[in-house]
Amino acid sequence: ETPDGSADPVSNPNARWRLASTPGPTAGAVDSDGAVCRIGNYTYSPPDQLGHGRTGVVVRGRHEFLNRDVAIKLLSREYTDNEAFRRKFEREARILAKLDHPNIVKVYDGGQGSDGACYIAMEYIEGGTLLQLTKKEGRLPAPQVADYMAQVAEALLAAYDHGVRHRDVKPENVMMTPSGAKLTDFNLAALEETALQEAPST
Repeated sequence: ETPDGSADPVSNPNARWRLASTPGPTAGAVDSDGAVCRIGNYTYSPPDQLGHGRTGVVVRGRHEFLNRDVAIKLLSREYTDNEAFRRKFEREARILAKLDHPNIVKVYDGGQGSDGACYIAMEYIEGGTLLQLTKKEGRLPAPQVADYMAQVAEALLAAYDHGVRHRDVKPENVMMTPSGAKLTDFNLAALEETALQEAPST
């Protein structure tokens, strides 16, 4: 949920990567002139946007030292300045970083930039979503669908074992890779007491 208590509805199901929903205020150090920006150990170009939502934007970035592309979620200034929401964002990032599972999109890093903007750096996946795959290929063979759903179920079980319930499982939140499916978009996740104990708010 957002700070005003409203749900964060899906606005762009065709986005290649979407961690939030409707257009919101500019996030972090996003520069409209397209210059390369830096946050933490990452560089990114604002026009290379992968998705946007009420709480911020997701852009393609790069860790230059590791030579690795990442997806960076930048929290909008409105929500960064909301202490309660910022603490929830940080706490969830720490929890999700513990979910090391082959069928969950990895969280690499997170924190605040020099301007105070909050961010999470995640695994970048080129393959698109399950929704996009079905739009492109049409109805998928039943064995293929069963395989994907089994992988999603494994991801949900792994999250549940850490006290995290996803609450927003749908085709646009399942990323496709050469090896199968990866669950993403935990921004609406419910956190059980066990999860809160693993990643206490500071």
